[in-house]
Amino acid sequence: MSKISPAPAPDFQRLFESAPDLYLVLMPDFTIVAASEAYLRATMTVREEILGRGIFDVFPDNPNDPTATGVSNLRASLERVLHHQVVDVMAIQQYDIQRPESEGGGFEERYWSPTNSPVCGPDGEVTAIIHRVEEVTRRTQIERLLEASEARFLTAFEQAAVGIAYITPDGRWLRVNQKLCDILGYTRDEMLTLRFQDVTHPDDLQDDLAYFQQIRSGEIADYVIEKRSIRKDQSIIWANWTVSPVRENSNKPIYFICVVEDITERKRLEQAIRESEARHRTLFETMAQGVLYESGDGSIIGANSAAQDILGLTLDQLMGKVPIDPRWGVIHEDGSDFPADTRPAATVRQTGQSIRGVIMGIFNPRDDAYRWVVVNAEPQLQPGQAAPQQIYVTFTDITPHKQAQAQIEALNEILERRAVELEATNKELEAFSYSVSHDLRAPLRSINGFSQILLEDYADQLDASGQAYLQRVRAAANRMAELIDDLINLARIARAEMHFEPVDLSELARNIVREIVDTKPERQVEFVIQEGMVVDGDNRMLRIMLENLIHNAWKFTSRKPQAHIEIGVQEQPDETCVFFVRDDGAGFNMAYADKLFGAFQRLHAITDFEGTGIGLATVQRVIHRHGGRIWAEGAVGQGATFYFMF
Repeated sequence: MSKISPAPAPDFQRLFESAPDLYLVLMPDFTIVAASEAYLRATMTVREEILGRGIFDVFPDNPNDPTATGVSNLRASLERVLHHQVVDVMAIQQYDIQRPESEGGGFEERYWSPTNSPVCGPDGEVTAIIHRVEEVTRRTQIERLLEASEARFLTAFEQAAVGIAYITPDGRWLRVNQKLCDILGYTRDEMLTLRFQDVTHPDDLQDDLAYFQQIRSGEIADYVIEKRSIRKDQSIIWANWTVSPVRENSNKPIYFICVVEDITERKRLEQAIRESEARHRTLFETMAQGVLYESGDGSIIGANSAAQDILGLTLDQLMGKVPIDPRWGVIHEDGSDFPADTRPAATVRQTGQSIRGVIMGIFNPRDDAYRWVVVNAEPQLQPGQAAPQQIYVTFTDITPHKQAQAQIEALNEILERRAVELEATNKELEAFSYSVSHDLRAPLRSINGFSQILLEDYADQLDASGQAYLQRVRAAANRMAELIDDLINLARIARAEMHFEPVDLSELARNIVREIVDTKPERQVEFVIQEGMVVDGDNRMLRIMLENLIHNAWKFTSRKPQAHIEIGVQEQPDETCVFFVRDDGAGFNMAYADKLFGAFQRLHAITDFEGTGIGLATVQRVIHRHGGRIWAEGAVGQGATFYFMF
């Protein structure tokens, strides 16, 4: 039997140094006594330069990183191994490695996953520590990049100006951002209990589901739809939904990404624009003013109904035509021809400037007559362009105005002739009035004078009846003289020139009352005159008016032992002022009120109250000349009130 020689003992040091993992062997004082080739390559060190040195001398913290904790964390782990004789697995550490000077020196960022294991002797004491590390720099950097990317994604997802959501194939919300919650009015937790079908308007749901199914079946890659959504408060909004699938390897959708943009305001504006266009179209077609749109070359591209009526042509006859066609009859106001190149639209086309207020006559073939119009022409210019792309022409039919103007001119000629005739008539009336006044007054003075002589010189030859008759003759003559004076005054008021100025009616009334009271101071009459009654009028005429009204009140209260007369003003709701003269005298029957202001009209016997019957006619004439009116209210035995306003 042959003897087998023992195999040579393995070289454990070489095996250790050749190990593919990263190892160091440390003494309890943390001196390096062995290192694997893989460790040396990873740390860019040389075995001879690190053996026998402390690990923290070989691998210090990066002095350029004040937050570096590699040394302190590794030291704490090694201390735990020494004290507890157990393996210590460290969390991933950033522990930068110093480059050799040949490679530029400095520190290089590295990440490690260290494990420190004790090697114990027979007495249980730690005789060495095996420091094993796994370099995880690339993995850590990738993870950090992924974390940063995820953070950026979350920021973009949450801060997006549009709503974003992940939706399962059956329509449930997987993830939603805050903007989508704001759009639909739900909290995030509430949204995650719903499906997109729950917030879609019923009238839009079928179209949405049809698109959704086409994506699931692969018929379409994605879709965009504008639809109505129902908010939590049940209000309706419009939103634009862009839906795209995320598919697995089998091409089956795992979930859908939805981007939701609230377009409610845009929809509102679109609707407002449509309504505005409809209103403008209605206005364009119904406005009385004629409107033409002309292109840059002068051809007609639009005309409303009024334009067709004024021009006497249909829209088909107008479209594409050139309004400067010489066959179109256009004239000036004096009847001369209106050259085509000087018409408003042509001028605007040449200058690019607006033309307004041009009067022209346009021949209307349907009426076989000219229509007179006022024309405005406006250019529609694009920025930076001098020549208009379109011209907007409007024309207002003033034919009735021109006809009325012609009638007015004819009437003015007639009025001028009549004014001349009236002036001659007025002069004749003035001469007649003077003649009547002079010729009537002379016999009246004779009657009055001879009657007075008879009474004075022949009184002893006349009995009482004769004297009474003569007194009546004298009274009638005096009354006739007063009547003549009143008639002449009435005629003068109708023709007198007026001078308007502020007139204090309160002051006028006080002066008139003082004069009246002085004639019969024994009468008991209470006068009330309101202060501050000021109007714009002719002072002389207004005094005549007030004198007649106040004298009337004084006269018709003469039979009362104690009378009350008031002159005042009433302000109406429309801020106009109604003045009045009120008394508590004889009054009148309202059935005859329309006769009060007629000349010679009397509602009382002359034996009861004196007067000529001209006073109120004079008052009315003054009021009418001031552009006002007068009326009266009263009752027999209860007084009367005369109202007047300007």
